Amino acid sequence: MTSSRSLPVFASAWLWMNMTMITVLVLAAVAPKPIETEAWTPSWTPSWTPSTHSILRHNSVNTRPQTSLFSKKKKKKGGGDGGSATTKIQVKLLQHIAGTGQAGDVILVNPIFFANKLRPQKLARIITDEEVQKDNDVKQMQSDELLKQSKALKDLIDSGDDDENENSAYFLAFLDNQTGPDGKKLFGGIGPKKLLECLRKDCKEFDAYSKQFTKQVSILDVEEQEVVLPDDESSSEGGATDTKYKDYSSYSSSSEPAKTTFKYSPLPKSDKLTIKHTGVFRMKVALTKDSFARVKVVVE
Repeated sequence: MTSSRSLPVFASAWLWMNMTMITVLVLAAVAPKPIETEAWTPSWTPSWTPSTHSILRHNSVNTRPQTSLFSKKKKKKGGGDGGSATTKIQVKLLQHIAGTGQAGDVILVNPIFFANKLRPQKLARIITDEEVQKDNDVKQMQSDELLKQSKALKDLIDSGDDDENENSAYFLAFLDNQTGPDGKKLFGGIGPKKLLECLRKDCKEFDAYSKQFTKQVSILDVEEQEVVLPDDESSSEGGATDTKYKDYSSYSSSSEPAKTTFKYSPLPKSDKLTIKHTGVFRMKVALTKDSFARVKVVVE
């Protein structure tokens, strides 16, 4: 027989078991059911099936990591020099820059080169097409004025090729020079600088022209005058000069006496355009890039 003390213990255990089962059933009934999904299958079927060898080979190739080293390079838009040429800017040089241009030149440069070097050092400035056209018009006017004045000055001082009449052309005179015992060799000589100074003092028109167009004026050459006598011409043309009989075949009472002619020869290179003895000379003075005047110089 069961004792009276064991009945309450048995009843409490039985009650705990029943409560646990009820709790489990309630939770099972309340819990949501999982949603059933079907696997996606393509609507088309491939005409071929990869072999095991191709699958393994494909997997082995794809094991290489995709880094930036193996990535494709992006192509530059525009390409070549054509794209960079459109980004250049037009500037006017304010100073001479070796390898770039002279002062006053209008060139195209890279904006970075202009911002980092030319603009900070004040070597160039940006110029518009209108300013370029205006500068060209001013240069054309200056060129026309230069040609006009150079032509008028050349007509004034140029001796030309005809030296028969000494009073027909302008000339410079250097008188009372110190000479040696022979009376011909000069002490010190007369160089290009002294010749230009004398020409400026003697001719006011040349002085004004040389101050306005300083870069155009310079001495190109100095030539010495030589007298060619009529006898020298006949002997040089006839060939042999030694004869004991005088030739009267060309003599005529009405014939005019032969005229004396002149010719000019350059000074020796060692003289460096410096007159070192007395005589008659002719210097070539540059007036423009393509024009010069020949000025007679008399040294006594």
